[in-house]
Amino acid sequence: MASGYPDTPNRTAYGPTYLDKRPVLDPAKEPSAALMNLIAWQLAGASATVARAVIIFDPTLNAGLGGITYQSLAWDSNGTGSAVPFVIQGVGDYDFNFAATYPDQNDVETQFIVRAAMAFGQNAASQVQATTQVRVDSPQQVTVNVGDEAGAVTDATVIVQVW
Repeated sequence: MASGYPDTPNRTAYGPTYLDKRPVLDPAKEPSAALMNLIAWQLAGASATVARAVIIFDPTLNAGLGGITYQSLAWDSNGTGSAVPFVIQGVGDYDFNFAATYPDQNDVETQFIVRAAMAFGQNAASQVQATTQVRVDSPQQVTVNVGDEAGAVTDATVIVQVW
């Protein structure tokens, strides 16, 4: 895990600016400081665009109680943690509740705040539109509301991404 999770790491999380101790004679056999610095810079930049959580949620599982069929969490790179808690508020209305802190790579609890979220609906029967909103009064909660092409609320499997 990169330094600073569950927050997005910046360039300094990947170490100091590297310097060559001597000229690199064969870049196929050893990387130059310029290459290592470029990799660190690109990793830091890319991590700003990668979701910290990806969840696939199916509200029809478990006799209508819903279930997470897939999740990938930045702070749980081994995939051994618990599923993100959720509540079905009604038809097409799902809340995902994140903890206030998650452990970083050193198991130090680090504050988690939802900065943005997005959802995509999946339904074989019809075209489904999913919209998300992050509740301002609860920075650890994402609410997903699902509607069909006519705008009527409906249940559907959703893919939720959280930054």
